[in-house]
Amino acid sequence: MMLLRKTRPISSARAWLAHSRVRLAHPTASSAYSSASACTGRDVPPTAPYDVLFCGTDAFASASLAALISHRELCSSLHVLTPADVGQKWGARRMRVSPVKQLALEHSLPHQQVPSAEDGGMDAYTLPAELPLSSSSILLTCSFGHLIPDALLDAFPQPWQRINIHPSLLPQLRGAAPIQWALARRLTRSGVSIQTLEKGKFDTGRIIAQTHFDFPPLRDAGFLEVQDAMAERAARLLVQTLSDLPTHWKHSWQQDEAQKSLAPKLQSTHSVVRWSRMQAADIVARNNAFSYLYPLSTTLHPAAEGTSFRPVEVTLSDVAAIAQADLETIDPTAARAMHDSATLPGCALVSPALSALVVKTTPSNPPHHLLVRTLKTAGKKSKPAQEWYAAYHDRAHPTTRMLTFT
Repeated sequence: MMLLRKTRPISSARAWLAHSRVRLAHPTASSAYSSASACTGRDVPPTAPYDVLFCGTDAFASASLAALISHRELCSSLHVLTPADVGQKWGARRMRVSPVKQLALEHSLPHQQVPSAEDGGMDAYTLPAELPLSSSSILLTCSFGHLIPDALLDAFPQPWQRINIHPSLLPQLRGAAPIQWALARRLTRSGVSIQTLEKGKFDTGRIIAQTHFDFPPLRDAGFLEVQDAMAERAARLLVQTLSDLPTHWKHSWQQDEAQKSLAPKLQSTHSVVRWSRMQAADIVARNNAFSYLYPLSTTLHPAAEGTSFRPVEVTLSDVAAIAQADLETIDPTAARAMHDSATLPGCALVSPALSALVVKTTPSNPPHHLLVRTLKTAGKKSKPAQEWYAAYHDRAHPTTRMLTFT
């Protein structure tokens, strides 16, 4: 399962449609199988083509839908189900259409929307009469955001008939935000899994196929860019899997519960900087992972007691880590202040040489500090670091001229 509150244009899906066959001819990711728990017995999947009900929402899912459109030999029919359009706060008549719905409409695919919550949601959903139900029917979910009701799963009785695409190496990073938490936790390996859907649960199914690779696939990229790169890899894995589903099913395996980890739905609190607990690299990683939805945030406190200034909320952007050794070369004054044991995590000073605030963070080896080049006080416009500091220098310590974030 993967949930997103913001979506991007379907550029990655169109890129797939334009180049997918070349990419599939030269796959770059390997699929992992386990023969120790291989499936045996009379329930063997048929070969393609399949009658597919594709359930999805966002840009990640649209790349997989684009792959199915590009490889129609895999689908004897292709139907699409998406959540209802989201109303824009600033215009009651304007609606945000999901990338998956956009792609379905562009290609004139049969399309349905999930009934509204008032009308019963997924529990009230009925399959389209035009969708054939047989051993060749497949329910495929990808970034759908809804738990599939048992009654709908029962319409696809074999486990290989109900599958999900999840952007992590399950059982690692089960949950709504696997790519974001892989970035935030600074993982160096991740991947994509195709699993079965289980009744009443998310991300606990049997692994049908899995591909792994160095992470992130794009160095120093933010979530949206990494999502696009992983979407293409997920689409390739989907095509490979459906092209030979019987073999993939034969070599499928159960998840190892001892290896599970979680990737919970994002909240604004996940972007609050904990200066006394986070190293500079941790903060940069959270910025890459979460800032598309929740920018880094902190609180500026007046350094001197007894002033009339109140704490103010500040968001941080355009951040980077800088090594103490590099800081000593570029701005020796700032380097001495950061190296001073009396300087606590969260203390910041402006560096004209770097056009940034330099903030001390939890010690690392070798020592690094955080550079912040853009700041925004709640209710104000974003400003470059030097301009922002000039507006708040009266909150600085009278001797050290440092600001204090908590």
